[in-house]
Amino acid sequence: MPIIPKTDSKESTDETPTMPKTPTAPPKTIEKIITSRDLDRPEVVELIREKAKQHLEKHGQLMLDYDNVDEKIKTAIAPMIEQKIKFNIDIPDIIVIQTNAQIKVYNDFELYTGWGLDFDAPADEIIIESLKTNEVSTLKDDMPVVLPDTPSNMIISEMLNIEIEIDFGLYEGLLYKLAGQALSYIGKNKTEQELEKTIFQYKKDIAKRIIEQLDRKSELSPPEYEIKLLRAVTPILQQDYTKFKEDDIVKYTANIPAYEIKKKVVGHFTKACHTAYKFDSVPEHIFSIVLERSDSVLKWLRPAMEQFKIVYGTRQYQPDFVVETISDIYIVEIKANNRTDDTEVKLKAKAARAYCENVNTIFVGTGAKTWKYMLLLDSEPNRSVDFAYLEGQIEWWSMA
Repeated sequence: MPIIPKTDSKESTDETPTMPKTPTAPPKTIEKIITSRDLDRPEVVELIREKAKQHLEKHGQLMLDYDNVDEKIKTAIAPMIEQKIKFNIDIPDIIVIQTNAQIKVYNDFELYTGWGLDFDAPADEIIIESLKTNEVSTLKDDMPVVLPDTPSNMIISEMLNIEIEIDFGLYEGLLYKLAGQALSYIGKNKTEQELEKTIFQYKKDIAKRIIEQLDRKSELSPPEYEIKLLRAVTPILQQDYTKFKEDDIVKYTANIPAYEIKKKVVGHFTKACHTAYKFDSVPEHIFSIVLERSDSVLKWLRPAMEQFKIVYGTRQYQPDFVVETISDIYIVEIKANNRTDDTEVKLKAKAARAYCENVNTIFVGTGAKTWKYMLLLDSEPNRSVDFAYLEGQIEWWSMA
């Protein structure tokens, strides 16, 4: 049997009233419906009742005793609303869109001349070899080199040909500084004429060496993002476990050895949003016991795949647990003591914190609960600890 979100067994799939996306009246009511807790507000109950009545009329299922139909519908939807509030955690569906094009930013630095800039002046003699006699003679080249521009301008021109992304107007000072430092080094122990010949001959190579250093000192400008809310509350998705019999479910309070933990289906929870779960480790199982026994915990779940759209690197992150308390909602990750410095763990933590911050930004001032991230070491959950105690340890972990 599949693991499904808890619902009232008396619900009928065909007649279950749902919250419309764009109700006709009153518009201001929908603007305030941001959590499942709003479902029991009188004006929202009235809206659900009216939509249920319209559904029954449309499908020819309206009761014969029309005079009492409103009260009967209200009585019928009451347990559905109660179950929805009790076994649902409001998980927003948000997306983060990059709104700017990142550009390369070139930082100021001092040119390193210890490698790659040792250019000798070209020889002033032209070697001539006779094809008939193989005699070799030399011809003195006394003609001075006339440069089409200043040495600095010639080097910078070649640099701009190589790195076309450079904004000359923005980086003019840096480019002239680097070209000047290169010329100062190359011109050591050379006459002015020798330096000009060297620049004329090797200007492309000199520009290439400077660009190589310039690239190493560059970085992309910071990205800018826009946060968009797709849905204030997403449905709790089913767990994609293999089928099992009801008798196979082990009560959550049982002692399960590590070598069997991944094989067992654990259930009989009272606060979980699903009927049963599988765990990857004994600490995760122990943590579920902590959640069931802690007075501060209202409800919790192990999210199904695709429940969250949290991306770290190129991969999608699914938290180990989501826990709702009286005042907050936690994304909880449980990791081995020796893995806190892992790059993957840090990337997940950063992505989860960003999600929490974005949700809190969207819902600021609405009365919605604050989202927080909690990283626990696998040695911390034990049967005697309370979740309220773990909440007090959250600030210990500020991983970027």
